Amino acid sequence: MAILRNIILHHAGPIGTNPFSSSLHLTWQHIDNAHKERWNFISAMGFFGGYNIYIDQVGNIKQFRLLGEETAAQKGYNFDSISICLSGNFTEGVDQPTDAQKMTLKRVLQFLLDRTPERIGLKVSRGTVLDLSLDRIKPHREFSSTTCYGNLPDNWGQTLLYDYNSQVTILKRRLDELMKLLQTLLAQLQSKKLSSIDRDCGI
Repeated sequence: MAILRNIILHHAGPIGTNPFSSSLHLTWQHIDNAHKERWNFISAMGFFGGYNIYIDQVGNIKQFRLLGEETAAQKGYNFDSISICLSGNFTEGVDQPTDAQKMTLKRVLQFLLDRTPERIGLKVSRGTVLDLSLDRIKPHREFSSTTCYGNLPDNWGQTLLYDYNSQVTILKRRLDELMKLLQTLLAQLQSKKLSSIDRDCGI
């Protein structure tokens, strides 16, 4: 049984030896083929990509590995983490995440934190437990000696969800207030019913 505690974000990074090469155009097939040549580590889904999820420049999602399946993405954290890679080299002056990528990533993160990834078509390994939280959305560099994901701030993934989480908090608060109001109304109705009953003495 896998307990997933982290969501680790990656960028595709540079191509070859040029640290300032763009990789925004890379498709999931590029990543799958590159990882096949590097590791030849096939997933239960039949792919070689080392990440759980890949998001291309137009916001398309490709799932390489089941959530809960061993990845090949961040050494030491391949069993307890979900790895998500975005196409692009986010080194300063090269690429930036596209609006489509940000919208897709935000949606994926929402469903992961809500523990309902199946609702957006993500497949989960049997027995996997999602023990995820907003503060555990991290860049790859926090788990390894790498610069991945480039020049984006450490909390970039978290900030995508700030609006969402504040809306959820407000909704929960309003639901609590509504429940209290309903309980008060029900109590008042009950007391009115009891006070309107005219009984004879005795049983």
